[in-house]
Amino acid sequence: SHKCNRVDSDAKDSCSTIHIAASLKNLTKMKGIIFAFVFSVNIPICIGRNVQALHAYDHVHKPGLSSRELKLADEGRPSETTQSPVVCEDDPNYADGCPRKAAVTNYCTEQEEFMRRHCAKSCKFCSEASTAQPTTEAIKPPAPAATTGPTEKPLKPGEIGCADNPQFKDPCADIASTPGLCQEQEDFTRKNCKSSCGWCGRESEKPTSPVVCEDDPNYADGCPLKAAVTNYCRDQEEFMRRHCAKSCKFCKGASTAQPTTEAIKPPAPVVCDDDPNYADRCPEKAAVINYCNDQKKFMRKHCAKSCNFCGEASTTRPTEKPPKPGEIECADNTQFKDQCADIALTPGLCQEQEDFTRKNCKSSCGWCGSPATKPPIQEICDEDAPKWRHKCPIWAAMGECEIRRKFKFYEHYCPKSCKFPCKKEPTVNPNATKPPSPPAFCRDRDRNCEWWKSFGMCENPGRNSSMAVYCGVTCGFCKAPTPEECYDKGNNCQELKNAGLCSSTRADMEYEVKTNCLQTCEFCGKGL
Repeated sequence: SHKCNRVDSDAKDSCSTIHIAASLKNLTKMKGIIFAFVFSVNIPICIGRNVQALHAYDHVHKPGLSSRELKLADEGRPSETTQSPVVCEDDPNYADGCPRKAAVTNYCTEQEEFMRRHCAKSCKFCSEASTAQPTTEAIKPPAPAATTGPTEKPLKPGEIGCADNPQFKDPCADIASTPGLCQEQEDFTRKNCKSSCGWCGRESEKPTSPVVCEDDPNYADGCPLKAAVTNYCRDQEEFMRRHCAKSCKFCKGASTAQPTTEAIKPPAPVVCDDDPNYADRCPEKAAVINYCNDQKKFMRKHCAKSCNFCGEASTTRPTEKPPKPGEIECADNTQFKDQCADIALTPGLCQEQEDFTRKNCKSSCGWCGSPATKPPIQEICDEDAPKWRHKCPIWAAMGECEIRRKFKFYEHYCPKSCKFPCKKEPTVNPNATKPPSPPAFCRDRDRNCEWWKSFGMCENPGRNSSMAVYCGVTCGFCKAPTPEECYDKGNNCQELKNAGLCSSTRADMEYEVKTNCLQTCEFCGKGL
């Protein structure tokens, strides 16, 4: 038994072997009862002590396991260890897109079921997971960042320095690559994209510059024009507030002047280049003959380089002479210069939009001149023409008088209902020589000839043939044939005569025979 007592100190398996050998040696000297006692008592004791020694060995080589856990392991029963904490990560299959989606306002909540499953970390759903497991060690606060100088305060725990938030690294790069998007999404980018968007530096170290209220340079040319349209700023407020704040007068509380702490730099010289948004297409468009001139307004703005408009731009303005008295009044409003030119090109449109054009298009629409030199306002006619007198008030109420293509008709038949000034009949001088009457074959066959002429149709080469047929007198196409010209110009005159068409009153046929079949139809010498 003294040998078995050493098992506690050396923890070896030889104990049971030694004791068995000793018992067998004395077997011949002892009776059967002693033999039974040795095998029934001493061997289990040694084996039990050996097991205890092995448990002591396990405690040395398996730290952290309790005696109860070791015992349960020996018995083949599962241990009672706590479950490992839940790891909250984004789904690897969606990890690249999770930060970008999570950066969109309310996206995590609107798509909660999907985002909770695949983007829990980016959407900060981790805090809603199972309660944290107890830890054996206290969580240490993050070490303060190293200071760069005595005047700088250390960053607060958890504060990101002048670097992009790693969660939004790719979105920050995308945002920074789009001009103006850093400012447009300032709340997000100041927090997460400091480096990419150039928000680095402490706010306390920067002088607070006043908000400068200007129109977006990319839209500055069009802002005044849009803002001049009634209610346009309000109807399109979101867009106009962002791009045309100055023109729409959204600048309450903002300053239009630059801060006075820095000297205002002179404007950089104008860089003549193609608009990046159209640069790929500019050379192709410019290669089309006359395209640059036909679409000059657009191409000057977007494709100046390709169209060789660069020489027309100048960083310095020529010296302007002071305007003469009254000269300022007789000029187009610079805000509507192009619009005035378009209006003036359309006959009658200056008068149709008189309120606007008198105010903004004086030069283009010919409203210049002092009130003294303008003709007196004509009085409204006091009656409509008898033919349509019963219909005129109805047409006027329907707005027909405002339709430009019907202006001549209503001016003649419904001057009272349409509130048109009366047209005075020209006074006839009895002593004046009367102009020669046009030849019989040449006459106006359309009652709207004066109207067509006012639109320049008489001078339109593509309309000459039709205007000669229907408005020969008004357009001045009439000319009596000389004896030398009294011959047939057509090769089907005899057929027309046989068909009785020499005396036709149909406009086109009358013109045909009296122009091309003078001899066959016997019009010569008849005072055509």
